[in-house]
Amino acid sequence: MSRFIFLLVATIFGLSNCVFAQAGQAVCVGANYYGIFDIPDVVFTQVSSTSSHAVGLREDGSIECWGRNEYGQCDAPNGMFTLVATGYAHSIGLQKDGSITCWGLNVYGQCDAPDGVFTQVAAGNNHSLGLRGNGTIACWGSNYYGQCNTPGGVFTQVEGGYYHSIGLRENGTVACWGRNDEGQCNAPSGVFTQVAAGYYHSIGLREDGTVECWGTNDYGQCNAPSGVFTQVAAGGYHSLGLREDGTVVCWSNNTALGDVPDGVFTQLVGGSVYAIGLRENGRVECWGGNDFGQCIAPDGVFTQVAAGNYHSIGVREDGTVECWGNNDYGQCNAPSGVFTQVAAGRYHSLGLRADGTMTCWGYSENGQCDAPNGVFTQVAGGNYHTIGLREDGTVECWGSNWAGQCDGPDGVFTQIACGENYSMGIREDGTVVCWGINNLGQCDAPNGVFTQIAGSAFHSLGLREDGTIACWGSSTNGECNVPSGVFKQVEAGYGYSIGIRKDGTVECWGGFNRYGECNVPGGEFSQVAAGRNFSLFLEASCTEDINKNGIVDYSDLIAVISNWGPCDPDCPSDIVANGVVGYEDLLQVLAAWGPCSG
Repeated sequence: MSRFIFLLVATIFGLSNCVFAQAGQAVCVGANYYGIFDIPDVVFTQVSSTSSHAVGLREDGSIECWGRNEYGQCDAPNGMFTLVATGYAHSIGLQKDGSITCWGLNVYGQCDAPDGVFTQVAAGNNHSLGLRGNGTIACWGSNYYGQCNTPGGVFTQVEGGYYHSIGLRENGTVACWGRNDEGQCNAPSGVFTQVAAGYYHSIGLREDGTVECWGTNDYGQCNAPSGVFTQVAAGGYHSLGLREDGTVVCWSNNTALGDVPDGVFTQLVGGSVYAIGLRENGRVECWGGNDFGQCIAPDGVFTQVAAGNYHSIGVREDGTVECWGNNDYGQCNAPSGVFTQVAAGRYHSLGLRADGTMTCWGYSENGQCDAPNGVFTQVAGGNYHTIGLREDGTVECWGSNWAGQCDGPDGVFTQIACGENYSMGIREDGTVVCWGINNLGQCDAPNGVFTQIAGSAFHSLGLREDGTIACWGSSTNGECNVPSGVFKQVEAGYGYSIGIRKDGTVECWGGFNRYGECNVPGGEFSQVAAGRNFSLFLEASCTEDINKNGIVDYSDLIAVISNWGPCDPDCPSDIVANGVVGYEDLLQVLAAWGPCSG
Protein backbone atom coordinates (compact mmCIF):
# COMPACT_ATOMS: atom_id res chain seq x y z
CA MET A 1 0.00 0.00 0.00
CA SER A 2 1.29 3.46 -0.82
CA ARG A 3 2.37 5.74 1.97
CA PHE A 4 0.24 8.88 2.34
CA ILE A 5 0.95 12.12 4.15
CA PHE A 6 -2.63 12.46 5.29
CA LEU A 7 -6.07 11.16 4.52
CA LEU A 8 -8.42 14.06 3.96
CA VAL A 9 -11.83 12.82 2.90
CA ALA A 10 -13.28 9.47 2.03
CA THR A 11 -16.51 9.78 0.10
CA ILE A 12 -19.55 9.83 2.31
CA PHE A 13 -22.01 8.84 -0.38
CA GLY A 14 -20.53 6.18 -2.58
CA LEU A 15 -18.02 3.46 -3.25
CA SER A 16 -14.98 5.46 -4.31
CA ASN A 17 -12.44 7.27 -2.17
CA CYS A 18 -10.13 10.15 -2.91
CA VAL A 19 -7.00 10.49 -0.83
CA PHE A 20 -3.72 12.37 -1.21
CA ALA A 21 -0.40 11.02 -2.33
CA GLN A 22 2.87 12.52 -1.16
CA ALA A 23 3.09 15.40 -3.63
CA GLY A 24 -0.45 16.68 -3.21
CA GLN A 25 -1.75 14.43 -5.99
CA ALA A 26 -5.29 13.12 -5.54
CA VAL A 27 -5.68 9.36 -5.83
CA CYS A 28 -9.04 7.59 -6.09
CA VAL A 29 -9.87 3.93 -5.58
CA GLY A 30 -13.11 2.03 -6.10
CA ALA A 31 -15.87 2.44 -8.68
CA ASN A 32 -15.34 5.07 -11.40
CA TYR A 33 -18.88 6.32 -11.83
CA TYR A 34 -19.32 9.49 -13.91
CA GLY A 35 -15.56 9.89 -14.43
CA ILE A 36 -14.78 10.39 -10.76
CA PHE A 37 -11.28 9.03 -11.46
CA ASP A 38 -10.57 11.55 -14.20
CA ILE A 39 -8.57 13.67 -11.80
CA PRO A 40 -7.11 16.96 -13.08
CA ASP A 41 -3.31 16.97 -13.21
CA VAL A 42 -2.80 19.66 -10.58
CA VAL A 43 -1.72 19.85 -6.94
CA PHE A 44 -4.51 19.94 -4.35
CA THR A 45 -4.47 20.70 -0.66
CA GLN A 46 -7.85 19.07 0.01
CA VAL A 47 -10.38 16.97 -1.88
CA SER A 48 -13.90 15.82 -1.12
CA SER A 49 -15.95 13.40 -3.19
CA THR A 50 -19.15 11.42 -3.52
CA SER A 51 -19.69 8.46 -5.82
CA SER A 52 -20.51 10.80 -8.68
CA HIS A 53 -18.58 14.06 -8.31
CA ALA A 54 -15.50 15.44 -6.60
CA VAL A 55 -14.30 18.86 -5.53
CA GLY A 56 -10.64 19.76 -5.10
CA LEU A 57 -9.03 22.74 -3.40
CA ARG A 58 -5.98 23.99 -5.28
CA GLU A 59 -2.84 25.38 -3.67
CA ASP A 60 -3.91 28.92 -4.62
CA GLY A 61 -7.30 28.52 -2.90
CA SER A 62 -9.32 28.10 -6.10
CA ILE A 63 -11.69 25.17 -6.62
CA GLU A 64 -11.85 22.54 -9.34
CA CYS A 65 -14.69 20.03 -9.75
CA TRP A 66 -15.06 16.93 -11.89
CA GLY A 67 -17.58 14.14 -12.39
CA ARG A 68 -21.35 14.29 -12.61
CA ASN A 69 -22.78 17.78 -13.14
CA GLU A 70 -26.49 17.23 -13.70
CA TYR A 71 -27.45 19.81 -11.06
CA GLY A 72 -24.50 22.18 -11.41
CA GLN A 73 -22.62 20.60 -8.50
CA CYS A 74 -19.41 20.91 -10.54
CA ASP A 75 -19.90 24.54 -11.54
CA ALA A 76 -17.36 25.79 -9.05
CA PRO A 77 -17.50 29.50 -8.24
CA ASN A 78 -14.53 31.83 -8.38
CA GLY A 79 -12.85 33.02 -5.21
CA MET A 80 -10.38 31.99 -2.53
CA PHE A 81 -11.43 29.03 -0.40
CA THR A 82 -9.96 27.19 2.58
CA LEU A 83 -12.18 24.08 2.77
CA VAL A 84 -14.62 22.13 0.58
CA ALA A 85 -17.29 19.48 1.18
CA THR A 86 -19.65 17.45 -1.01
CA GLY A 87 -23.19 16.15 -0.58
CA TYR A 88 -25.16 13.88 -2.89
CA ALA A 89 -25.57 16.51 -5.63
CA HIS A 90 -24.37 19.74 -4.04
CA SER A 91 -21.04 21.21 -3.06
CA ILE A 92 -19.91 23.57 -0.32
CA GLY A 93 -16.94 25.88 -0.05
CA LEU A 94 -15.63 27.85 2.90
CA GLN A 95 -14.29 31.15 1.66
CA LYS A 96 -11.16 32.77 3.03
CA ASP A 97 -13.25 35.36 4.88
CA GLY A 98 -15.20 32.62 6.67
CA SER A 99 -18.37 32.90 4.59
CA ILE A 100 -19.97 29.86 2.94
CA THR A 101 -20.85 29.34 -0.73
CA CYS A 102 -22.95 26.41 -1.95
CA TRP A 103 -23.79 25.24 -5.46
CA GLY A 104 -25.70 22.37 -7.08
CA LEU A 105 -29.03 20.74 -6.19
CA ASN A 106 -31.09 22.93 -3.86
CA VAL A 107 -34.47 21.17 -3.63
CA TYR A 108 -34.26 21.00 0.18
CA GLY A 109 -32.52 24.33 0.72
CA GLN A 110 -29.17 22.62 1.21
CA CYS A 111 -27.50 25.43 -0.74
CA ASP A 112 -29.13 28.27 1.21
CA ALA A 113 -26.12 28.90 3.41
CA PRO A 114 -26.64 31.32 6.32
CA ASP A 115 -24.60 34.48 6.78
CA GLY A 116 -21.80 34.72 9.30
CA VAL A 117 -18.24 33.61 9.87
CA PHE A 118 -17.54 29.87 9.90
CA THR A 119 -14.46 27.74 10.53
CA GLN A 120 -15.62 24.41 9.04
CA VAL A 121 -18.23 23.02 6.65
CA ALA A 122 -19.65 19.53 6.12
CA ALA A 123 -22.34 17.94 3.98
CA GLY A 124 -24.82 15.12 4.37
CA ASN A 125 -26.96 13.63 1.63
CA ASN A 126 -29.28 16.64 1.26
CA HIS A 127 -28.30 18.77 4.24
CA SER A 128 -25.36 21.01 5.04
CA LEU A 129 -23.57 22.00 8.24
CA GLY A 130 -21.28 24.79 9.31
CA LEU A 131 -19.25 25.38 12.45
CA ARG A 132 -19.45 29.04 13.42
CA GLY A 133 -16.55 31.01 14.80
CA ASN A 134 -17.98 30.78 18.31
CA GLY A 135 -18.19 26.96 18.13
CA THR A 136 -21.95 26.68 17.61
CA ILE A 137 -23.37 24.65 14.73
CA ALA A 138 -25.66 25.84 11.93
CA CYS A 139 -27.52 23.34 9.74
CA TRP A 140 -29.70 23.85 6.67
CA GLY A 141 -31.43 21.63 4.09
CA SER A 142 -33.44 18.47 4.56
CA ASN A 143 -34.53 17.82 8.16
CA TYR A 144 -36.83 14.84 7.65
CA TYR A 145 -35.02 12.77 10.28
CA GLY A 146 -34.03 15.66 12.52
CA GLN A 147 -30.51 15.80 11.08
CA CYS A 148 -30.66 19.60 11.28
CA ASN A 149 -31.88 19.75 14.89
CA THR A 150 -28.48 20.79 16.13
CA PRO A 151 -27.81 20.62 19.87
CA GLY A 152 -26.58 23.61 21.82
CA GLY A 153 -23.07 24.04 23.11
CA VAL A 154 -19.59 24.63 21.76
CA PHE A 155 -18.12 22.19 19.22
CA THR A 156 -14.75 21.79 17.55
CA GLN A 157 -15.83 19.62 14.59
CA VAL A 158 -18.99 18.70 12.72
CA GLU A 159 -19.69 16.01 10.11
CA GLY A 160 -22.69 14.91 8.05
CA GLY A 161 -23.86 11.38 7.37
CA TYR A 162 -26.61 10.29 4.97
CA TYR A 163 -29.47 11.24 7.31
CA HIS A 164 -27.60 11.98 10.55
CA SER A 165 -25.04 14.44 11.86
CA ILE A 166 -22.15 14.23 14.32
CA GLY A 167 -20.41 16.89 16.37
CA LEU A 168 -17.31 16.80 18.55
CA ARG A 169 -17.84 18.91 21.64
CA GLU A 170 -15.21 21.14 23.18
CA ASN A 171 -14.64 18.61 25.97
CA GLY A 172 -14.02 15.78 23.48
CA THR A 173 -17.36 14.02 23.88
CA VAL A 174 -19.46 13.14 20.83
CA ALA A 175 -23.03 14.22 20.09
CA CYS A 176 -25.11 12.66 17.29
CA TRP A 177 -28.56 13.60 15.99
CA GLY A 178 -30.88 12.57 13.16
CA ARG A 179 -31.82 9.11 11.88
CA ASN A 180 -30.82 6.34 14.28
CA ASP A 181 -32.42 3.13 13.01
CA GLU A 182 -29.01 1.44 12.74
CA GLY A 183 -27.58 2.88 15.94
CA GLN A 184 -25.47 5.42 14.04
CA CYS A 185 -26.36 8.04 16.65
CA ASN A 186 -25.58 5.89 19.69
CA ALA A 187 -22.28 7.58 20.35
CA PRO A 188 -20.10 5.89 22.97
CA SER A 189 -18.87 7.78 26.00
CA GLY A 190 -15.33 8.97 26.41
CA VAL A 191 -13.03 11.58 24.92
CA PHE A 192 -12.40 11.70 21.17
CA THR A 193 -10.20 13.86 18.97
CA GLN A 194 -11.98 13.40 15.62
CA VAL A 195 -15.21 12.01 14.18
CA ALA A 196 -16.48 10.93 10.76
CA ALA A 197 -19.84 9.83 9.34
CA GLY A 198 -20.80 7.31 6.65
CA TYR A 199 -24.19 6.34 5.29
CA TYR A 200 -25.49 4.63 8.41
CA HIS A 201 -22.39 4.32 10.59
CA SER A 202 -20.13 6.65 12.52
CA ILE A 203 -16.46 6.62 13.50
CA GLY A 204 -14.54 8.22 16.33
CA LEU A 205 -10.83 8.54 17.01
CA ARG A 206 -10.14 8.26 20.72
CA GLU A 207 -7.48 10.30 22.49
CA ASP A 208 -5.20 7.24 22.68
CA GLY A 209 -5.33 6.89 18.88
CA THR A 210 -7.61 3.84 18.81
CA VAL A 211 -10.69 3.80 16.59
CA GLU A 212 -14.27 3.06 17.59
CA CYS A 213 -17.20 2.60 15.18
CA TRP A 214 -20.94 2.37 15.75
CA GLY A 215 -24.00 1.88 13.58
CA THR A 216 -24.68 -0.59 10.79
CA ASN A 217 -21.99 -3.20 10.16
CA ASP A 218 -23.45 -4.98 7.13
CA TYR A 219 -20.18 -4.64 5.22
CA GLY A 220 -17.80 -4.85 8.16
CA GLN A 221 -17.38 -1.07 8.16
CA CYS A 222 -17.46 -1.09 11.97
CA ASN A 223 -14.81 -3.79 12.39
CA ALA A 224 -12.11 -1.29 13.23
CA PRO A 225 -8.58 -2.71 13.31
CA SER A 226 -6.38 -2.37 16.36
CA GLY A 227 -3.47 0.01 16.54
CA VAL A 228 -2.86 3.71 16.76
CA PHE A 229 -4.27 6.07 14.14
CA THR A 230 -3.96 9.79 13.53
CA GLN A 231 -7.07 10.34 11.41
CA VAL A 232 -10.24 8.56 10.32
CA ALA A 233 -12.71 8.97 7.46
CA ALA A 234 -15.92 7.26 6.39
CA GLY A 235 -17.29 6.15 3.04
CA GLY A 236 -20.84 5.09 2.37
CA TYR A 237 -20.29 1.52 3.52
CA HIS A 238 -16.62 1.48 4.46
CA SER A 239 -14.15 3.14 6.81
CA LEU A 240 -10.59 4.34 6.55
CA GLY A 241 -7.83 5.23 8.97
CA LEU A 242 -4.41 6.80 8.72
CA ARG A 243 -1.79 5.05 10.83
CA GLU A 244 1.09 6.78 12.61
CA ASP A 245 3.51 5.71 9.86
CA GLY A 246 1.34 7.39 7.22
CA THR A 247 -0.13 4.22 5.73
CA VAL A 248 -3.86 4.04 5.01
CA VAL A 249 -6.05 1.17 6.24
CA CYS A 250 -9.53 0.51 4.89
CA TRP A 251 -11.99 -1.88 6.44
CA SER A 252 -15.13 -3.18 4.73
CA ASN A 253 -16.36 -6.26 2.88
CA ASN A 254 -17.45 -4.11 -0.03
CA THR A 255 -15.73 -5.65 -3.08
CA ALA A 256 -16.20 -2.47 -5.12
CA LEU A 257 -13.44 -0.73 -3.11
CA GLY A 258 -10.44 -2.21 -4.51
CA ASP A 259 11.42 20.86 12.25
CA VAL A 260 12.25 22.72 15.31
CA PRO A 261 14.17 25.91 14.32
CA ASP A 262 17.69 26.51 15.56
CA GLY A 263 18.70 29.58 17.48
CA VAL A 264 18.50 31.19 20.88
CA PHE A 265 15.19 32.15 22.51
CA THR A 266 14.27 33.95 25.70
CA GLN A 267 10.51 33.42 25.94
CA LEU A 268 7.80 31.01 24.78
CA VAL A 269 4.05 31.53 24.67
CA GLY A 270 1.85 28.55 23.89
CA GLY A 271 -1.48 28.30 22.21
CA SER A 272 -3.04 25.47 20.30
CA VAL A 273 -1.08 24.27 17.30
CA TYR A 274 0.99 27.21 16.29
CA ALA A 275 3.72 29.11 18.07
CA ILE A 276 5.21 32.58 18.32
CA GLY A 277 8.86 33.30 18.97
CA LEU A 278 10.53 36.39 20.35
CA ARG A 279 14.10 36.79 19.15
CA GLU A 280 16.75 38.44 21.29
CA ASN A 281 16.84 41.52 19.07
CA GLY A 282 13.12 42.10 19.51
CA ARG A 283 12.07 40.75 16.12
CA VAL A 284 9.04 38.51 15.84
CA GLU A 285 9.14 35.27 13.88
CA CYS A 286 6.18 33.04 13.20
CA TRP A 287 5.69 29.57 11.73
CA GLY A 288 2.85 27.13 11.20
CA GLY A 289 -0.67 27.62 9.86
CA ASN A 290 -1.36 31.05 8.41
CA ASP A 291 -4.99 30.95 7.31
CA PHE A 292 -5.72 34.42 8.66
CA GLY A 293 -2.31 36.05 8.26
CA GLN A 294 -1.42 35.38 11.91
CA CYS A 295 2.10 34.47 10.80
CA ILE A 296 2.74 37.63 8.81
CA ALA A 297 4.46 39.51 11.59
CA PRO A 298 4.90 43.26 11.08
CA ASP A 299 8.32 44.88 10.95
CA GLY A 300 9.74 46.61 13.96
CA VAL A 301 11.04 45.82 17.41
CA PHE A 302 8.80 44.20 20.02
CA THR A 303 9.31 43.41 23.69
CA GLN A 304 6.60 40.73 24.08
CA VAL A 305 4.22 38.68 21.94
CA ALA A 306 1.12 36.57 22.54
CA ALA A 307 -1.01 34.28 20.40
CA GLY A 308 -4.71 33.49 20.30
CA ASN A 309 -6.51 30.94 18.17
CA TYR A 310 -5.79 32.65 14.86
CA HIS A 311 -4.47 36.07 15.86
CA SER A 312 -1.27 37.51 17.23
CA ILE A 313 -0.40 40.45 19.49
CA GLY A 314 2.84 42.26 20.12
CA VAL A 315 4.03 45.06 22.41
CA ARG A 316 6.37 47.44 20.61
CA GLU A 317 9.41 49.12 22.16
CA ASP A 318 7.37 52.26 22.79
CA GLY A 319 4.67 50.27 24.63
CA THR A 320 2.06 50.46 21.87
CA VAL A 321 0.22 47.28 20.87
CA GLU A 322 -0.12 45.84 17.39
CA CYS A 323 -2.32 42.89 16.39
CA TRP A 324 -2.47 40.83 13.20
CA GLY A 325 -4.42 37.83 11.94
CA ASN A 326 -8.08 36.94 12.28
CA ASN A 327 -10.26 39.86 13.34
CA ASP A 328 -13.78 38.46 13.10
CA TYR A 329 -14.60 39.62 16.62
CA GLY A 330 -12.47 42.73 16.78
CA GLN A 331 -9.69 40.90 18.63
CA CYS A 332 -7.14 42.78 16.51
CA ASN A 333 -8.61 46.24 17.12
CA ALA A 334 -5.91 47.14 19.62
CA PRO A 335 -6.52 50.27 21.71
CA SER A 336 -4.07 53.12 21.88
CA GLY A 337 -1.86 53.79 24.88
CA VAL A 338 1.21 52.35 26.57
CA PHE A 339 1.17 48.71 27.68
CA THR A 340 3.57 46.48 29.60
CA GLN A 341 2.04 43.07 28.82
CA VAL A 342 -0.45 41.45 26.44
CA ALA A 343 -2.26 38.11 26.45
CA ALA A 344 -4.68 36.36 24.11
CA GLY A 345 -7.70 34.14 24.57
CA ARG A 346 -9.47 32.18 21.87
CA TYR A 347 -11.11 35.19 20.24
CA HIS A 348 -10.27 38.02 22.63
CA SER A 349 -7.20 40.04 23.55
CA LEU A 350 -5.97 41.59 26.76
CA GLY A 351 -3.54 44.32 27.62
CA LEU A 352 -2.00 45.50 30.88
CA ARG A 353 -1.48 49.26 30.78
CA ALA A 354 1.51 51.06 32.26
CA ASP A 355 -0.62 52.12 35.24
CA GLY A 356 -1.58 48.50 35.96
CA THR A 357 -5.17 48.76 34.72
CA MET A 358 -6.48 46.19 32.30
CA THR A 359 -8.09 46.58 28.87
CA CYS A 360 -9.82 43.80 26.91
CA TRP A 361 -11.11 43.75 23.33
CA GLY A 362 -12.70 41.19 21.00
CA TYR A 363 -15.30 38.48 21.61
CA SER A 364 -17.02 38.91 24.96
CA GLU A 365 -20.27 36.95 24.87
CA ASN A 366 -19.25 35.22 28.11
CA GLY A 367 -18.06 38.42 29.75
CA GLN A 368 -14.38 37.60 29.26
CA CYS A 369 -13.71 41.22 28.26
CA ASP A 370 -15.53 42.75 31.24
CA ALA A 371 -12.30 43.54 33.05
CA PRO A 372 -12.69 44.70 36.66
CA ASN A 373 -11.22 47.90 37.98
CA GLY A 374 -8.00 47.96 39.94
CA VAL A 375 -4.29 47.41 39.49
CA PHE A 376 -2.91 44.14 38.11
CA THR A 377 0.59 42.79 37.55
CA GLN A 378 -0.23 40.01 35.08
CA VAL A 379 -3.09 38.89 32.83
CA ALA A 380 -3.83 35.59 31.06
CA GLY A 381 -6.57 34.43 28.68
CA GLY A 382 -8.30 31.08 28.17
CA ASN A 383 -10.91 30.03 25.64
CA TYR A 384 -13.70 32.23 26.98
CA HIS A 385 -12.36 33.35 30.35
CA THR A 386 -9.72 35.73 31.68
CA ILE A 387 -7.51 35.79 34.78
CA GLY A 388 -5.76 38.71 36.41
CA LEU A 389 -3.10 38.76 39.11
CA ARG A 390 -3.64 41.75 41.41
CA GLU A 391 -0.75 43.68 42.96
CA ASP A 392 -1.46 42.04 46.34
CA GLY A 393 -0.98 38.60 44.74
CA THR A 394 -4.64 37.55 44.77
CA VAL A 395 -6.26 36.08 41.69
CA GLU A 396 -9.41 37.35 40.00
CA CYS A 397 -11.22 35.54 37.17
CA TRP A 398 -14.11 36.52 34.90
CA GLY A 399 -15.93 35.11 31.87
CA SER A 400 -17.14 31.58 31.20
CA ASN A 401 -17.15 29.36 34.30
CA TRP A 402 -18.86 26.20 33.05
CA ALA A 403 -15.94 24.03 34.24
CA GLY A 404 -15.06 26.06 37.33
CA GLN A 405 -12.16 27.78 35.57
CA CYS A 406 -13.09 31.05 37.26
CA ASP A 407 -13.36 29.62 40.77
CA GLY A 408 -9.96 30.97 41.72
CA PRO A 409 -8.58 29.82 45.09
CA ASP A 410 -7.63 32.15 47.93
CA GLY A 411 -4.06 32.94 48.76
CA VAL A 412 -1.11 34.83 47.33
CA PHE A 413 0.28 33.92 43.91
CA THR A 414 3.33 35.01 41.94
CA GLN A 415 2.26 33.88 38.47
CA ILE A 416 -0.85 32.79 36.58
CA ALA A 417 -1.59 30.97 33.32
CA CYS A 418 -4.60 29.67 31.40
CA GLY A 419 -5.44 26.48 29.58
CA GLU A 420 -8.43 26.42 27.27
CA ASN A 421 -10.96 25.70 30.02
CA TYR A 422 -8.86 25.72 33.17
CA SER A 423 -6.58 28.05 35.10
CA MET A 424 -3.24 27.76 36.86
CA GLY A 425 -1.28 29.64 39.48
CA ILE A 426 2.07 29.46 41.27
CA ARG A 427 1.78 30.18 45.00
CA GLU A 428 4.34 32.11 47.04
CA ASP A 429 6.00 28.86 48.07
CA GLY A 430 6.42 27.78 44.42
CA THR A 431 3.73 25.10 44.42
CA VAL A 432 1.25 24.91 41.54
CA VAL A 433 -2.55 24.99 41.84
CA CYS A 434 -4.94 24.30 38.95
CA TRP A 435 -8.71 24.67 38.73
CA GLY A 436 -11.29 24.02 36.01
CA ILE A 437 -11.81 21.09 33.65
CA ASN A 438 -9.69 18.06 34.50
CA ASN A 439 -10.97 15.36 32.18
CA LEU A 440 -7.42 14.31 31.18
CA GLY A 441 -5.51 15.17 34.32
CA GLN A 442 -4.38 18.58 33.07
CA CYS A 443 -5.15 20.00 36.53
CA ASP A 444 -3.33 17.28 38.50
CA ALA A 445 -0.25 19.39 39.17
CA PRO A 446 2.70 17.50 40.68
CA ASN A 447 4.37 18.42 43.93
CA GLY A 448 7.48 20.53 44.02
CA VAL A 449 8.66 24.09 43.53
CA PHE A 450 8.10 25.74 40.14
CA THR A 451 9.16 29.03 38.57
CA GLN A 452 6.91 29.05 35.49
CA ILE A 453 3.79 27.32 34.19
CA ALA A 454 1.90 26.99 30.90
CA GLY A 455 -1.42 25.46 29.88
CA SER A 456 -3.11 24.32 26.67
CA ALA A 457 -6.23 22.26 25.91
CA PHE A 458 -5.36 18.93 27.49
CA HIS A 459 -1.87 19.18 28.99
CA SER A 460 0.12 21.46 31.28
CA LEU A 461 3.79 22.23 31.73
CA GLY A 462 5.80 23.47 34.66
CA LEU A 463 9.41 24.61 34.94
CA ARG A 464 10.95 23.37 38.19
CA GLU A 465 13.42 25.47 40.15
CA ASP A 466 16.29 23.30 38.88
CA GLY A 467 15.29 24.08 35.27
CA THR A 468 13.85 20.66 34.45
CA ILE A 469 10.36 20.33 32.98
CA ALA A 470 7.33 18.52 34.41
CA CYS A 471 4.28 17.75 32.26
CA TRP A 472 0.86 16.45 33.28
CA GLY A 473 -2.36 15.67 31.43
CA SER A 474 -2.79 14.11 27.99
CA SER A 475 0.24 12.87 26.09
CA THR A 476 -1.57 11.35 23.13
CA ASN A 477 0.72 13.18 20.73
CA GLY A 478 3.84 12.85 22.86
CA GLU A 479 3.47 16.36 24.24
CA CYS A 480 4.47 15.14 27.72
CA ASN A 481 7.54 13.25 26.53
CA VAL A 482 9.72 16.03 27.86
CA PRO A 483 13.41 16.08 26.94
CA SER A 484 16.08 16.06 29.60
CA GLY A 485 18.21 19.07 30.38
CA VAL A 486 17.86 22.53 31.87
CA PHE A 487 15.38 25.01 30.44
CA LYS A 488 14.49 28.61 31.21
CA GLN A 489 10.98 28.73 29.71
CA VAL A 490 8.23 26.33 28.61
CA GLU A 491 5.12 26.78 26.53
CA ALA A 492 2.16 24.51 25.77
CA GLY A 493 0.60 24.35 22.31
CA TYR A 494 -2.34 22.33 21.08
CA GLY A 495 -0.93 18.80 21.28
CA TYR A 496 2.70 19.88 21.39
CA SER A 497 5.18 21.58 23.72
CA ILE A 498 8.09 23.99 23.37
CA GLY A 499 10.98 24.78 25.68
CA ILE A 500 13.84 27.26 25.63
CA ARG A 501 17.02 25.72 26.95
CA LYS A 502 19.44 27.55 29.22
CA ASP A 503 21.68 28.31 26.23
CA GLY A 504 18.75 29.89 24.36
CA THR A 505 18.13 27.08 21.88
CA VAL A 506 14.57 25.89 21.35
CA GLU A 507 13.22 22.36 21.43
CA CYS A 508 9.74 21.28 20.33
CA TRP A 509 8.13 17.90 21.02
CA GLY A 510 4.79 16.20 20.47
CA GLY A 511 2.17 16.80 17.81
CA PHE A 512 2.41 15.96 14.13
CA ASN A 513 3.66 19.34 12.88
CA ARG A 514 0.93 19.41 10.23
CA TYR A 515 1.11 23.19 10.01
CA GLY A 516 4.86 23.55 10.58
CA GLU A 517 4.30 24.88 14.10
CA CYS A 518 7.42 23.03 15.24
CA ASN A 519 9.60 24.22 12.36
CA VAL A 520 11.58 26.55 14.59
CA PRO A 521 13.66 29.02 12.52
CA GLY A 522 17.35 29.54 13.07
CA GLY A 523 18.73 32.50 14.95
CA GLU A 524 18.57 33.97 18.42
CA PHE A 525 15.22 34.62 20.10
CA SER A 526 13.97 36.11 23.32
CA GLN A 527 10.38 34.81 23.28
CA VAL A 528 8.09 32.41 21.47
CA ALA A 529 4.29 32.31 21.46
CA ALA A 530 2.03 29.55 20.20
CA GLY A 531 -1.41 29.93 18.66
CA ARG A 532 -3.73 27.35 17.17
CA ASN A 533 -1.61 26.35 14.18
CA PHE A 534 1.25 28.82 13.95
CA SER A 535 4.19 30.07 16.00
CA LEU A 536 5.74 33.48 16.54
CA PHE A 537 9.30 34.21 17.53
CA LEU A 538 10.72 37.46 18.87
CA GLU A 539 14.33 37.93 17.89
CA ALA A 540 16.84 38.57 20.63
CA SER A 541 17.81 42.18 21.32
CA CYS A 542 21.24 41.71 22.92
CA THR A 543 23.29 40.47 19.98
CA GLU A 544 26.29 42.45 21.28
CA ASP A 545 26.63 39.90 24.10
CA ILE A 546 28.58 37.57 21.84
CA ASN A 547 29.60 35.04 24.48
CA LYS A 548 26.12 35.07 26.06
CA ASN A 549 27.26 35.70 29.63
CA GLY A 550 24.63 38.39 30.20
CA ILE A 551 27.09 41.29 30.02
CA VAL A 552 28.55 43.24 27.11
CA ASP A 553 32.17 43.64 28.20
CA TYR A 554 35.82 43.20 27.21
CA SER A 555 35.34 39.56 26.23
CA ASP A 556 32.85 40.63 23.57
CA LEU A 557 35.20 43.39 22.42
CA ILE A 558 37.99 40.84 22.05
CA ALA A 559 35.66 38.53 20.09
CA VAL A 560 35.07 41.32 17.57
CA ILE A 561 38.75 42.14 17.23
CA SER A 562 39.74 38.46 16.94
CA ASN A 563 37.33 37.92 14.03
CA TRP A 564 38.15 41.17 12.21
CA GLY A 565 37.53 41.00 8.47
CA PRO A 566 35.25 38.92 6.24
CA CYS A 567 32.94 36.69 8.27
CA ASP A 568 30.98 33.54 7.48
CA PRO A 569 27.15 33.73 7.50
CA ASP A 570 25.71 33.73 11.02
CA CYS A 571 29.07 34.71 12.50
CA PRO A 572 28.28 35.97 16.05
CA SER A 573 30.86 38.76 15.83
CA ASP A 574 29.17 40.20 12.72
CA ILE A 575 26.62 42.07 14.81
CA VAL A 576 25.31 44.30 12.02
CA ALA A 577 25.09 41.24 9.69
CA ASN A 578 26.89 42.83 6.73
CA GLY A 579 29.30 39.94 6.13
CA VAL A 580 32.29 41.73 7.62
CA VAL A 581 33.47 42.16 11.22
CA GLY A 582 34.61 45.76 11.44
CA TYR A 583 34.24 49.19 13.00
CA GLU A 584 30.43 49.10 12.89
CA ASP A 585 30.40 45.97 15.06
CA LEU A 586 32.98 47.50 17.39
CA LEU A 587 30.80 50.58 17.86
CA GLN A 588 27.76 48.36 18.53
CA VAL A 589 29.60 46.63 21.39
CA LEU A 590 30.75 49.92 22.91
CA ALA A 591 27.24 51.40 22.68
CA ALA A 592 25.72 48.38 24.48
CA TRP A 593 28.42 48.17 27.19
CA GLY A 594 27.18 46.79 30.50
CA PRO A 595 24.46 44.35 31.64
CA CYS A 596 22.53 42.90 28.71
CA SER A 597 18.77 43.38 28.65
CA GLY A 598 18.04 40.71 26.02
